[in-house]
Amino acid sequence: MAMEYKWNCTRVRYYPEYEGQQDVVYRVIYNFLGIDVPSDPTQPAPGLAIEDTVNLTLDNIGTNFVPYADLTNDIVTGWVKNALGAEKIAEMEKSIVDRLAVSKTVKNGTIPM
Repeated sequence: MAMEYKWNCTRVRYYPEYEGQQDVVYRVIYNFLGIDVPSDPTQPAPGLAIEDTVNLTLDNIGTNFVPYADLTNDIVTGWVKNALGAEKIAEMEKSIVDRLAVSKTVKNGTIPM
């Protein structure tokens, strides 16, 4: 199986006005999903998500302001990845892989009444 990761960075907090710009995003509530994609497409693909918040600074966003109406998940995901850094993202990926490995060893059952 191969791991696939997906980002959802569409939930944001923003200032109505900041330094002359309108609707300036300063915080992102992101969802980072890891999916263990099976080699057999008929098999279920277990996945686990991490949801957290990151505060943004001009260092994370860069100098080019993007109007709120023009923001996309890809743009904001780039900001979040930049804010978190490669080391933190690698830790998150490992955490998901480790948790999925444990979940595969858990057995479900029903106790007879």
